[in-house]
Amino acid sequence: MIATHQARVSGNIFRNLYPLQTGSPIVAYTGSTTVRVSENIFKTCRNSFDNYVGSEGYFDSDNVFVP
Repeated sequence: MIATHQARVSGNIFRNLYPLQTGSPIVAYTGSTTVRVSENIFKTCRNSFDNYVGSEGYFDSDNVFVP
């Protein structure tokens, strides 16, 4: 697997996401250098995002979670 150097997920609306394997629609894998999840709306999503142990940089800001 090639490590991610930078990833940004922003300005999205996620609705009714129920992933079966990871448990989250957004996953930052071990070895990621910088991952930013910001300015998204998660509506009725189970575990909106996960940060697996080992990622060097992870940022989460200005997200809206609606049950």
